[in-house]
Amino acid sequence: MSQASPIKTYFWQLAKAGIAALGIVCISRFLGAEGRGELGLYLFYMQLALMLVEFVAGSAVANWLAQYKPSSILPRVAFVPILVAVLLMGVLPSLNADWSLLWFLLQFVTLAYLTIQYNLYQSQGWIERRNALQGLLELLKLAGFGALIYLGLGHEDCCADHRLSQVIQVLSVSALLVALLSLWRTRHIWRSSWPPSPWPPGLLAEGFWAQGGHLLLYLVYRVPIWTLNQSGHVAEAGVFANALLVADAFWLFANSFGSVLHSRVLRSNRVSFHARLLRRYTWISVTATVMACLLLLCVPRDWFALVFGPDFAELKSRCVELMPAILFLAASSSLGHYLHARGAFKALAFSYGVALLVLLLSLTVLNYTWSLDLAFAVLLVLNSLQVRSRINWSGQGQKLGPLVLRWLSRRF
Repeated sequence: MSQASPIKTYFWQLAKAGIAALGIVCISRFLGAEGRGELGLYLFYMQLALMLVEFVAGSAVANWLAQYKPSSILPRVAFVPILVAVLLMGVLPSLNADWSLLWFLLQFVTLAYLTIQYNLYQSQGWIERRNALQGLLELLKLAGFGALIYLGLGHEDCCADHRLSQVIQVLSVSALLVALLSLWRTRHIWRSSWPPSPWPPGLLAEGFWAQGGHLLLYLVYRVPIWTLNQSGHVAEAGVFANALLVADAFWLFANSFGSVLHSRVLRSNRVSFHARLLRRYTWISVTATVMACLLLLCVPRDWFALVFGPDFAELKSRCVELMPAILFLAASSSLGHYLHARGAFKALAFSYGVALLVLLLSLTVLNYTWSLDLAFAVLLVLNSLQVRSRINWSGQGQKLGPLVLRWLSRRF
């Protein structure tokens, strides 16, 4: 069984999000809205590069390691980050970006190996260990950002490009330290993976569909950052990037429950058990997200400018406009984790692909935040239909009152 309960996982994720939020405050005040928008574009390309790795060494690795010996999987996926890094050395110069190719590649390689490590932990049910690593990464980044501000590198006589380079260096070094620690702690598993065993047939196609879905989902809520940068609205892209980070904090509860559900479904074939988990986790996740959104409505608009800086005065308006998307994705999170754990990668790719198409078409007539709301509404409907086709819900009903009492008295 999974090592941690959803409640523990949620509080781990909440602590990590709190640390990350402090880091974003430092970055926002350090770079301003335009610098934050440029950093958002940098991270957009970074995540796209990581997703190339994850077509082979992505989330499907957790499923594979739960079914096959590590020696069949780990030795081969370990070479993928290096191969993609070589490819990027030829592609990235064409972007004519202001940031250093060397620092980009360092952060890319370390984050790629961290992704493999996170999925190794997921397959073993080491949820708390994975959460601790993620929390340490955010803590190191925060310490680095604080050092930049303390040393005075954000003064007006320091150019914006130099400030952005300093932030990228902090991100790269932090990821490197956590990756080395993670690899050291799992060295016994890596050692036992040599010599390699035969590669199980059919896994590459399975990994392609699994990562294809993740790539499409990433594009759904990150394409607006790219389009705003390309159209010259760099400061608005920075405000929207922070609004997405607020949304990520609200999705913590749903993602925490979803990650534990994913691990438990991997270790159980009982459909009735899956149905109970889905009902329970989805209801609690949506309820918690609604409460968080109501709390946000009570926060004065001026507080955002006070915390993040005067460039972010419109941040609350963007967060409010994203509330429907926040609720739709919170409701869809457990459904997506269940489909992923059951290997329904093509179904997920279809849902995400349709949502991306809806987003792109709606961007021509709607504000980018409203387009995102519409795309996530479509995603929720499609994921619900996909799950319904796989689970017979008859006899699986639960009354909400007893459900709340069980939640308060039991570990999930």
